[in-house]
Amino acid sequence: GKVVFNNPGNAFYHIYNAYNKYTTYNTTYFVTSLLDKGLKVLVMNGDQDYITNSVGAEAWVLNLKGADKLKREVLEIDKDDKLKRAAEARELHNFLMEAARAKHLAAQGML
Repeated sequence: GKVVFNNPGNAFYHIYNAYNKYTTYNTTYFVTSLLDKGLKVLVMNGDQDYITNSVGAEAWVLNLKGADKLKREVLEIDKDDKLKRAAEARELHNFLMEAARAKHLAAQGML
């Protein structure tokens, strides 16, 4: 049957609400505070990520103060002398938003 997340009598309702606070929250204040202090900020999303998609991230980025000055370009990422992937990016001073050709765990191997 259909799982209903808005029924307090349903166990899924409680599980969903317990984890939802970790999935979606507005980070605009924190990101703008870091940028205002001159710290470098990287927003990275996979263009094939269905959890935190790059389209939504780009829409959020374009609503930040100064977004009209962001340059859009295609980055060629070279690793070990082999072209691994290309990424679309928006960059300005200490801010970079990248949409890599990847899925949700794109950055996992970078740490």
